Amino acid sequence: MIVVSVVAAALVWILLEASRKFNRRNLPPGPAGLPIVGNLFDMPNGKRWDVFDSWGQKWGPITSASFLGETFVMINSFEIANELLNKRSAIYADRPDAPMAGWLVGWKNIVSFLHYGEHFKQCRRLIHGLVGTPVSLKKLHHMHEHASHKMLKSILAKPEDLEHIIMHTSGALLLRVVYGWSEDEHDHPFVETADQAVNDLYVFVSGYLVDALPILRHLPSWLPGTEFKRQAKGWSSTFDAMVDRPFSWIKGQLTAGNNESSFVADHLREGVEDEFTVKWTAASMSSAGPDTTAWTVFAFFKAMAMYPDVMKRAQAEIESVVGSDRLPQISDRAQMPFIDAMVFESLRWHPVAPLGDSVVELEPTGFPHRLTEDDHYEGFLLPKGALVQTNVVGITRDPAIYPNPHVFDPTRFMASETKQVQPNPEYTFGWGRRICPGRLMALEVLFITYAQVLAVYNISKGTENGVPVQLDTGRSEGVVSRPTAFKCDIKPRDKKALSLITGDFPIN
Repeated sequence: MIVVSVVAAALVWILLEASRKFNRRNLPPGPAGLPIVGNLFDMPNGKRWDVFDSWGQKWGPITSASFLGETFVMINSFEIANELLNKRSAIYADRPDAPMAGWLVGWKNIVSFLHYGEHFKQCRRLIHGLVGTPVSLKKLHHMHEHASHKMLKSILAKPEDLEHIIMHTSGALLLRVVYGWSEDEHDHPFVETADQAVNDLYVFVSGYLVDALPILRHLPSWLPGTEFKRQAKGWSSTFDAMVDRPFSWIKGQLTAGNNESSFVADHLREGVEDEFTVKWTAASMSSAGPDTTAWTVFAFFKAMAMYPDVMKRAQAEIESVVGSDRLPQISDRAQMPFIDAMVFESLRWHPVAPLGDSVVELEPTGFPHRLTEDDHYEGFLLPKGALVQTNVVGITRDPAIYPNPHVFDPTRFMASETKQVQPNPEYTFGWGRRICPGRLMALEVLFITYAQVLAVYNISKGTENGVPVQLDTGRSEGVVSRPTAFKCDIKPRDKKALSLITGDFPIN
C-alpha cells in the first residue's frame, strides 16, 4: 500500500509537471511527441549517437525532445556547441541529479557529478594544481615514461593480453600519481577495484525508474518493487572500496613516516584543504581517467594495424629525433609534430565519450549539461533546466569539418602551404567549465605511449589461416565506448628495439 501511494503521488506530480512543461513552441525542432510523456518512447537505446545524427539530418544541427516534463537538446554542430557550451559556459555548467548512480550507489561526491558551485570549483582547482599546467606536469614526466616502459615489457611477455595490459597501465599510473601507490611494492588490488566500480557504473547503473521518479529512493529496501535498492547496495560496496581503501592506505603510510610525494599525501601533510575535499577529489581523478585513456590507446593499436604507412612515417620521425639507442621521452615532444598529430587524430578517430563529457546514463539521455537559466539561439528557446548534449561522434565524422572522416590521417592537424589545420578535437574532453581538467596529462600520456610503442614495435593485422583479418572502425554501445575487438600482431622491430624493451628504464 505504501509503494502504491508513493508511486501514485509521484505519477500525479510528473503528469502535472509534464502537462505544464510540454510545449514545443520556440523550441528547436525534433520528433513529435505524445501528450504528457513527450518523446519518452523515441529516446534511443544502444548506439544513440546514430539516431541523434539522423535527427540532425532531418531537423537541423540543433534538435530537441521532451520526456516526462524534461526538455532535452541535442547539438550536432561544432559551431553551435562551441557557441553555447564554451562561449556561454557559465549557464551550461550545471549537472542534473543522478538518483541511482549518484545517491544510491554513491557517486554524488565525484567531481563529474557535482552541481556547479563552490565545492565543484574547489575540487577543480586542486586537480588543476596537480595536472593542469606544463609546469606541474613536468614533475610527473619520469613517472609517465616509466609506466609506458613497463607496458612495453608487459606486451612483450603477453601480447594477447593487450586490452588488459593497457587498462592496468592506465589505472596504475593514476593511482601512483594520486595516492603514491606502486605495484612494485604493494600488491593490494586497487586497480582492479577501481576498474570494477567504473565498469559497474558504465554497464549496469542505468535505465532505472528511480531516475525518472527520484522519490522512489526513499522507499525501504524490504518493500516489493525495490530490488533496485538492493542492487545499488552491492555496487555501492565496490564503489566505497574504490574510494576508501587507497585513501586509508596512504594515511597509514603517512602515520608510518613515509615521506613519498603524491597528491593525497602532500595535501594531507599541508593540512590546508579539508580531508573530505582531498578524499573525493582524489577518488574523482583515480576513477575518471583510466577507461577513457585506455580505450584511446586501444584504438591507436587498431589504427596502426589498419594504417601501416602512418606507422612507418611515425617511426621515421622517432628515428630522426632520438635515433635507436634510447626510448623517446616527453621532452622530445616538441620535435615530434607527427606523433603529436597522431594523438589528436586518435581522439577524433575514436572519441571514447560519443556524447561528450558523459559519465553515466541518466534517465533516457546520458549525463548532460543542465541550463541554469533561459537561453536563446537563432530564435529558439532553450529553457532553464533543459538537458543539453553534443553528438561528438557526429561532429568528428562531419565531412564538412574533417574530409574523409573515417580515415586515420594525422596530417589533418599539421599545417602546410597547401592546407589549413582542421579543428582541434579537444572538445572530445568535454566543453566549457566541464572540460576535463586532466586533459593536458592525458595528452602527454598518449604522446609518450605512442612514441615508445612505435619506437620498439611493429603492429600489423592479425591473421587467421595465414590470411590477414579485416578490421573495422566499429565501437561498442555505452556512455564510454570502446573499439570493437580486433586481432593484431605486435612484434619487436629488431634486436636493438628488443634490448630497449627488456632493459632497465633510465633514472634521470
